[in-house]
Amino acid sequence: MVWRNHCSFVSDFRESEIHREKSGETREEEEEEEEEEEEEEEEEEEEEEEEEEEEEEEEEEEEEEVKEIKH
Repeated sequence: MVWRNHCSFVSDFRESEIHREKSGETREEEEEEEEEEEEEEEEEEEEEEEEEEEEEEEEEEEEEEVKEIKH
């Protein structure tokens, strides 16, 4: 079982190497692209979090205004 998994992994790895060679990419270029994608995802998540925080603050301000108007 373990040997078969190992062979499968090696086979998949080799196929990806062949694909990279055909497409002209090197492993380093692919890793750089992956890092850039991860950084972009992190930036998007940070922006989403900031937007959510702003929305929460706006909702709190609206609630405070409503409370002030009621008093």
